[in-house]
Amino acid sequence: MKQFLRKFIKFIFIVFLIKAVLFIPVLLSLTRLSKSFYGKQTNKPRIILVGSSNLDQNYDYKFLNNHFHNFDVIGCNLNEPSGVFPTLFKLKQLNPKPNDIIIFCFPHSFYEEDKHFPIESFKKRGVNSTVFLNYIEEFPTNSLMKFLSHTTKDSYQLLKNKRPAREEFDVSYTEQPTITTDSLYNSCWVNTENNFTITSLTYEKEYIEELLEYVSKKFEGNIYFRFPAIRKDDYTINQNRLLYLKETNLFINDFNSSIYQDKYWFNQWYHLNKCGRDLSTQKLIVELENKKAQTYHNIYKK
Repeated sequence: MKQFLRKFIKFIFIVFLIKAVLFIPVLLSLTRLSKSFYGKQTNKPRIILVGSSNLDQNYDYKFLNNHFHNFDVIGCNLNEPSGVFPTLFKLKQLNPKPNDIIIFCFPHSFYEEDKHFPIESFKKRGVNSTVFLNYIEEFPTNSLMKFLSHTTKDSYQLLKNKRPAREEFDVSYTEQPTITTDSLYNSCWVNTENNFTITSLTYEKEYIEELLEYVSKKFEGNIYFRFPAIRKDDYTINQNRLLYLKETNLFINDFNSSIYQDKYWFNQWYHLNKCGRDLSTQKLIVELENKKAQTYHNIYKK
């Protein structure tokens, strides 16, 4: 029996050693912490939009700040391959207060568990050692499972596609994304050649419940969600998930209102052109002032 235990322990040790070596590329793929935001920051309560690259394209922050003059409107985002947890970690840097309004404009993939923290993604951004260690602290079981499930293929992809880390910089606010200088974007040019199909088929209710609970516990303020823009007849999304999300009463828009015609589309998934951006911005204003979002309505009228 003792001999068997020794062999078993030795086997486990070798497995963990191999996994540790395979996991080294994950540590090498860590990037700089992202500290850049859209909009402006003064001493006013804030409307904070949280999402992925859809925040680069789909909102006019200058217009929103001029309209909601009692608020600072801020965009907080990372790219979609970075996942949910790093995006929420970036939001923590803003230290939301009770009078702030937080609107999560997550892409549909964020409601799937494999996007909670895709450490194997070579396209991730804003993931430094602090983010990684915080994830291990808050989700030790998930971290262990990711460690054990990491494959040789994942390591190869990370090493093959390793990108240089971006420069570290102080917290900064940009009034408008750089896309506003793009002539095609501003002329409401429509790309009819690209495939913008969004496919999100899983319905992981337990994961979604945990995500909503985590957000409610970690962030003060008035928390809501918003369905991101998708192109008409160019999506396949689990209907049971959409129904469940709608029933949470956290969404300020209906799913149907997030569907945009071809003429509003720009260069990839979730990205609208200027005409689409203006329409999305106007829709957001209406949603915030709608009596259905009573908490927003009351704060806005103060």
